[in-house]
Amino acid sequence: MLLAGLLATAPVLTARAEGETHRLRFSFDFYSGGAQLMTVDTQAVRQGEAYRGESTARSTGVFDFLMRLRSLNTVEGMIDGGVVMPRRFVTDADWRFSKRRVDITWNERREAISVADPPPEADDRDPVEPAQTVGALDPLSAALAQVLYTADKPCETRVPIFDGRRRYDLVMTLDGEDTFTPTDYTSFTGKALRCAIRVERIAGYARSAEEQNREMDQRKTMLWVARYPDQRLLVPVRLVADSFFGSVIGHLTFAEIDGQVRTPRKKG
Repeated sequence: MLLAGLLATAPVLTARAEGETHRLRFSFDFYSGGAQLMTVDTQAVRQGEAYRGESTARSTGVFDFLMRLRSLNTVEGMIDGGVVMPRRFVTDADWRFSKRRVDITWNERREAISVADPPPEADDRDPVEPAQTVGALDPLSAALAQVLYTADKPCETRVPIFDGRRRYDLVMTLDGEDTFTPTDYTSFTGKALRCAIRVERIAGYARSAEEQNREMDQRKTMLWVARYPDQRLLVPVRLVADSFFGSVIGHLTFAEIDGQVRTPRKKG
């Protein structure tokens, strides 16, 4: 979910004019050791102060044979004075050997109320206290809010996230700039900012996986985002992360903003 969230970063929430509508579609492919792991598709729309988004993930190749993942994440919410306020976030993940679901709503105190299946007590983790979720966003809203973008310091930010089970902060720092040319994996070309990402764990992590969690704290994630000057947007184009599968690389394979194709799908 974290990878999908990072790569769902969207320009849809930058609209300022009342009643203005923005729409987008993104697609990404993930690889490890040259083999494709999964495809993630994201679409979102902002109309006036309301927004909604959807992200799907499906495993491919050998990974599909071994694990078979089909995941759907949806969110809807409002933007009030520049503050993103999700109303409901739902994620359904169907693995070959298990199914997992999270349904989050936010109350008037902006506390996130999560209904998870399996519940925390059956999932080897302590529930996150409501007070710890105040101001936290679900992963998809955090991405749609352009968490990597500020007017003066792109990629310099800390974002509180609650995914229905775990509460963590996503901390990003600007690490430089690179130039990309089209490859067999993506047709994107141009300059992109390089952002270093780390996760600070807060609560809700599996007790039996503490050693693995500590190892995850040391894993590196780099995300490249390209600026579109005409709309002052940052669009994710590549991600490299250490994971259980080894090094995972994600490539932008398609980008469409307000009906205009920014990165066409590669033929073949």
